[in-house]
Amino acid sequence: MDAPLPQPVLATAELLRKRGIRCAVVGPAARELCAGRSPRDVRLLCEARVDQLTDLPHAVAPPPGGAVRIGLPALVLELAASRLPVEAALRDATLAVTAIGFDPLADCWLDPLGGRADLTARIARPGGGSQRLAEPLTALATARLVAELDLQPTPELTAALALAKEKLPSALGARLRRELDGLLCARAAARGLALLRNAGLEHGMAPRALPEAAELVGRLPPDPVLRWIAWLRGGQATRVLARLRVPRERSRKIERGLALHPLDRSVTPRPSSVGKALRRLGSRQAFDALHLLREQELELTGEPAEAPRLRLAELQRIANELGEARAPTLVWSGRDVMEALGEPAGPRIGRALAYLADRVLEDPTQNTSEQLTDWLTRWKDTNSGAGSRSKPSRP
Repeated sequence: MDAPLPQPVLATAELLRKRGIRCAVVGPAARELCAGRSPRDVRLLCEARVDQLTDLPHAVAPPPGGAVRIGLPALVLELAASRLPVEAALRDATLAVTAIGFDPLADCWLDPLGGRADLTARIARPGGGSQRLAEPLTALATARLVAELDLQPTPELTAALALAKEKLPSALGARLRRELDGLLCARAAARGLALLRNAGLEHGMAPRALPEAAELVGRLPPDPVLRWIAWLRGGQATRVLARLRVPRERSRKIERGLALHPLDRSVTPRPSSVGKALRRLGSRQAFDALHLLREQELELTGEPAEAPRLRLAELQRIANELGEARAPTLVWSGRDVMEALGEPAGPRIGRALAYLADRVLEDPTQNTSEQLTDWLTRWKDTNSGAGSRSKPSRP
């Protein structure tokens, strides 16, 4: 080990030894040490019962099944109780690369499955606890780790994950989605998604994901909304987002992005149309993200690209002129519109305000009470009736 362990870790290990408890650094901290980096978050696997760890100085009792947390400044230190010797517990890991430990007092590596060599070779193969890979949550966590560490899964690992297909439908939910969040934003997300596809698990989560989805996701910056859009653009997104319990606000952003993708087909090169798209997406950043997604898609799929790229460039030019293109501040308020229409607050007032904002966006010099009156009269003539449910035009 080249990088030093934080002194509090060594002190805790020494205190445990005085109590007759052996421990080893495991998990991400052990892999950080393998890479020659000093970890800030350390997990110690201890040959002890939980009650033997909870009376240590600064110890915080764990939730059921959790690890004891030692309250230290600028360092996360967890103590995981194990009824097995450390070597036996490591051999029972699901992957060889997670079966690595470091004894901080003996200053030696514990590597019963050759995980350090796997890290060097950048491969992922099953460990002694591979039967647990048949559990969907464990399978997803494994794919996330493959994506985070940029590992090449072996055929044996892919086959082991495939056994999780049967239980996948009943496991869909927030816990699975959190693993997907980590996978989609990992540095090698394409590798993790490819593993899910090859194991037959992707179809159970996103049935209409397109063949090039994994590679496309890997070409994009690690923006969670953008990468979800790239993954789900094949269809059934609303259903997928609901089954995976994606938080409502993020789900809305993903659905809005999907509704406007591809930009060159859904948005016409006019200030009003681009302005609508910007307001619908909520920011210029989201607009630019969809622009990048479309460019990468054109490059990857090989579809005729000259006309779409010209249209994208024109949309970008208009967006640059509009800036953030927030909804224009009208000289009228919502109350003014209600008085002009003779109607109470409701969806129609919102639609009328949006219509007026679109007109002003096309020509800000027309933001006058007289012009707004004229436009609102025309709008009322074509959207008559208090119960009208006319849909706003698509940008």
